[in-house]
This record gives sequence, C-alpha cells and structure tokens, in this order.
Amino acid sequence: MKKITKITALALILLWPTIGAASDAGGGVYPPQGSTGNVQVMTSGGVFGPYSGLTCASHKWVSTLDDNLTLSTDCTQPSFSDIAGTISLTQIGSAFTNGQLLIGNTSTGYMQAATLTAGSNVTITNAGGAITIAASGSGAPTGSAGGDLGGTYPNPTVLSLSHVTGGITASTPDVAITAAGSGITVGTQQIINAQGTTTPYTILSSDMGKTVTHNKSTAVAVTLPVATTTGFGVGTSFTDVNLGVGTVTITPTTSTINGNSTLALTTGQGAYIISDGANYIAFLGAATGGGSGTVTTTGSPVSGNLTAFSGTTSITGTTGATLSGAVLTLGVANTTLGDFVLEGSTSGAVTVQPAAAAGTWSLTLPTSGGTNGYLLSTNGSGVTSWVASSGTGTVTTVSVAAANGFSGTVANATTTPAITIVAGAITPSSVTSTGPVVGSAQTVSVSGAAIATNYSSGMNVYFTAANSATTTVSAPSNAVDAGNLTYIITQGTSSVIAWNAIFDFGASGAPTLSTTNGKVDYVGFKYNTNLTKWVYLGSQLGN
Repeated sequence: MKKITKITALALILLWPTIGAASDAGGGVYPPQGSTGNVQVMTSGGVFGPYSGLTCASHKWVSTLDDNLTLSTDCTQPSFSDIAGTISLTQIGSAFTNGQLLIGNTSTGYMQAATLTAGSNVTITNAGGAITIAASGSGAPTGSAGGDLGGTYPNPTVLSLSHVTGGITASTPDVAITAAGSGITVGTQQIINAQGTTTPYTILSSDMGKTVTHNKSTAVAVTLPVATTTGFGVGTSFTDVNLGVGTVTITPTTSTINGNSTLALTTGQGAYIISDGANYIAFLGAATGGGSGTVTTTGSPVSGNLTAFSGTTSITGTTGATLSGAVLTLGVANTTLGDFVLEGSTSGAVTVQPAAAAGTWSLTLPTSGGTNGYLLSTNGSGVTSWVASSGTGTVTTVSVAAANGFSGTVANATTTPAITIVAGAITPSSVTSTGPVVGSAQTVSVSGAAIATNYSSGMNVYFTAANSATTTVSAPSNAVDAGNLTYIITQGTSSVIAWNAIFDFGASGAPTLSTTNGKVDYVGFKYNTNLTKWVYLGSQLGN
C-alpha cells in the first residue's frame, strides 16, 4: 500500500474496531470501505472515544500507534472530512475536570487539556460543561483606553461622546449646552427677566439662574415662595436688581431672608439670593451713590470678619454707625499712621492721631465728665482722672533773657536754679509800670515862663530857673498815689519860683529858695489821691 500523508499537527491515531474488518500482518485493522463503525482517537494526552455513528467513506488502516500518526490507504483523499456525524468525547485514562479545554501547545505540537487562568480583576468559575468569566474588585483599570477615550488608564482623556445616549440636559436656565460634532460645550449664560413696571411680581422657579430687573418710579412688591417649594430648594439662586426710583421690597412666604421677613432694594441696588432649603441668603450690592444697611460678621478674621478696606471707605447712617467688637484698628504698622476725623455739624473737623513713634500703651478715660475747671491727669500708665486746677507747680527749667537793661546767668538750670541778675542802664521808656522807676530822672525846660512835668517820665525833675523872671511849676500829669516827686532847681540871676495850687505847703507856706545864681535847691513832694494834692515833704536849699 501507498503512504498517503503524515498528520503530525493533530497527532491523531484512528482506530477502527474489527467490526466487519480484517487484520493485516502489521497489526492494523481494515474497516470495510463505506462502512459505519466506532472510531477512537489517541493523542499524547490519552485515548478518546468511542465516536459512534461515524461513516468511513474510504478504506483506512493504521500501521503504528506511536505519537506520530501515519495513515496508509489506497484512498486518494484521506481526511477528517471523510468522517461525518456527532462527536462526543470521553477520556480513556485520567478523568476531565470541570472547565477544561483542549488547548494547542506549539512547543509540543499537541492539543492538551487545560483550564483558563484568571487575570487582574477577573474571576473564572468552572462548572460541568460551562465556564463563567466575570469582572471583580474595585481597582482602577490599567492599560490603553479605547472607544470614546484616549490615553491610558486610570486617567484617560475623553475624545468624543459618540457613545452617549439619552442626551445631556441643563439643570438651570443659566447653563448653556452646545453640541458640535462629537463634542459638547458647557458654559453659563445670564438671562434677563425684565419686569419693568410690573407690580406685584412673584418669583418663579424658571427665574432660577436669571436676573430679574424692576424699573418703576413707585414701590414694587416682590413675593418669594417658601424655600421648600419645588424648584426653590438648596442651591437654587437668582439675582434681583432695582433700576427704578421706587423701592423694591422682597418678601419671602414663611421663609426669612438674611434672618428678616423682608429685604428692601433701593435705586441701583441688587441682591444675589440663594436658597438653603429652608430660608434665603442675600448678598447685597451697593446702591447708586453709596449703600446702606447692616454688615454682620462672625468668627475670627480668617473666617469672615471685615479686616480691611482699600481706598477711602465710609460707614454712614442717619442715626450713626455701630461697630461691635473688641478692637478697631486704624492704620498699618510701620507703614500708615492711624487716625480718625471728628466732623463738626456746621463746619470744621478735628483729627485725632498718635505720634509717628507712638509707643505701646493704653489710654483709659475717667468714668464721668468731671467738674468745671478740673484738668485731665494721668497716673503715668495712661489711666486718667479729673483733678482740680492748682496755682502751684514745680519749676523744672529756668533761664534769663537779657532785656530792659537787665542780664543774668542761671546755675543748675534744671535742678536747683540760682539766678544772678545784673542791672545795666535802665531808661524809663523801657519800663512798663504805674509810675516811674525808682531813681529815674528827667530834665525839663522852661517854656512860656512855666515848666510842664510828666510824672511817668521820672520822679526826679531837673530844670534851671529863668533869670530875672518868675518860673511857674505846673501841675504834673500822670500822678500816682503815694508817688514821690523831687524838683532839683538850679537858680538863675534874680529868679523867682511860683507853684501851682496842686502843691500843698501847709500853713507854713512855700519855702524861700536861694537867690544866688547857680545855687541848687531840692524840693520834695508825695502825691495824695484823696486830697488830689502833691503834699510838701521838705527842701534842701542853697547847695
């Protein structure tokens, strides 16, 4: 017989039983050509069979039973296509286990019975005649992404939304969704609901995410449904702006707004209003020309206190402004001097500020307004009290200014001053007093047979009597009570002196003066205000 082929890929040995067949000398069997019988198959893993109901279309026989199957036949096309029917396998030798498969092995060239091995996050459950493969665990996927995703796991990028079904819907009117090709753009938009002069107006759920405006010359009433109403729940918000002259009053139903029953918006003022699911919170913007209202903060500076304003900031109110808290700090340390200004109600302003190098201390004021005439005194530590004014004090520094003919020196000027005064030439014009300076003198001339005396010009009056004539001494001007006045008269030839009636010589009368030319007579007086007289004190004649 002719060797037709050698099937090594499957390493199969076909054995036909001797049903209706004859054996040859080589140990093979000859099933009748075209007969039907049972077939067994042997591989390196064992012998499988029987295969019932198979039809042999050609004469086949087996010469060997080694691992390499050699088929010899006189058929011209021996192949497994010649075998038709249903194959059911049983193993001759070790029994199959659940889930085993016939798996090719290129290193041996045989089919082998083996089970599948589970990879990461995969479970394999083997059962009789069935294998269940499922994902397991919660770990992030790894490896390259595919489909609508690019890059690698666990952080791929979205390339397109071609597999998204059902569409994407905006949750509120202020969210805009635009589809372009395989991409989607999500953004925000501000929709204006201009109510104009409409009043009253009730906020609708469709207003969430919008700006509602009002523009009316008179008051506008706005109703805000309770915050538990559908469409007004936690996080829903809208903006309300007053563009008109009339005040817009927003009144929640049952709920509160910033803890109050209403919220008023003046001209140009707006409010961003958000629901917390029970009540409303409003964030107010400034009205035209400045805002008003109450700013309430809680917690430490990092969690909500007003800590700084930029530029010039005013806190005003028709009845005043109140800042409650422990400390109000003005200025910036080492940078800006802190001060505050007290405005006068009609004019002027008073600025209170510390020194540039202010030191660190506290000023504590008294507990009352004090007593009239009292002074504010400190105890040296900044604690003040009211004390009575006193005419005494402590001299800490003494100096002498040279003036009016005086000069001086001071020893130990800041401890125990000792003053030395030096008198110089003093002139009456340099002295201000109610009378002449003691020892001061003046010289007068005879004019019109008389002499005029100004007491404040000097208490010693010098003049020379006229020769062969009578010289009258007129009443002195600027007389001072108890003031002393002395006339020093130089006699001329045959001179006669007459006295004004203001000079009182008493019962003895005026003294008789010298008649010798060149003699000097001294005549003294003291002024008595009650008598309005210069009273004669005495004289020294003929010197």
